[in-house]
Amino acid sequence: MPTIELQGQTVHYSVRKSKRAKRISIRFDVARGFQLVYPLRVHRPTPSEVFIQKQSWVLKALEQMRTYQKQMRFERRYEQGASFPYLGENLTLNLTEGDDQEMVWARRFEDQLEVKLSQAFMDNTDVIRAAIENFYRGEAKQYLPQRVQELADMHGFRYHKIRIKNQKTVWGSCSAKRNLNFNMRLMMTPPDAIDSVIIHELCHLRVMNHSKAFWDLVEKHCPDYREWRKWFKENGYYLVF
Repeated sequence: MPTIELQGQTVHYSVRKSKRAKRISIRFDVARGFQLVYPLRVHRPTPSEVFIQKQSWVLKALEQMRTYQKQMRFERRYEQGASFPYLGENLTLNLTEGDDQEMVWARRFEDQLEVKLSQAFMDNTDVIRAAIENFYRGEAKQYLPQRVQELADMHGFRYHKIRIKNQKTVWGSCSAKRNLNFNMRLMMTPPDAIDSVIIHELCHLRVMNHSKAFWDLVEKHCPDYREWRKWFKENGYYLVF
């Protein structure tokens, strides 16, 4: 497979001819990579020249592909000593045996995420995962509404209701009814990352799109929002149950 170097990064690609193609195009799929498509009788510009012309787009797509590859390789462990992110720190999973044969619960104890369960469930990944999800959900319901209120008061926003959800890809959203939704997995991120998401959704109370006016408003209240958007793209694969 041919390659090209772009800003020190190696890009692998394939080339094919197409009867239907009317112009040269680059197709990208996070699982399969880049494919350069040429009309049948077109030979110029060369693949290298095409990739250089589209360099900015290609590098962004390459970042997406590497994030996808990380996600495919990553698998959360639910065994003694496993690590779980919590508000910018890492908690060590501590599985302890309890007397109650049915009661299962999880709590934070210093730098540990303690899960207490009966011996029969000590190796039951589903039970342990459910207990940990309940822990994060409970923490989110305590932390997020309070922090939203603090930031809303600080920056002069008014909203209606807050809902806490467990979603795979969306960190936050704002409805036309001025309701705010936040992902409980935000508790796996640093406090400043959470603030950036909250500010993003609060700004949608005034601008319900992603226009320049919206991003200018976000930057006014969260000057480092670009840094945190990049952080979520690079670390999102790790913030899962």
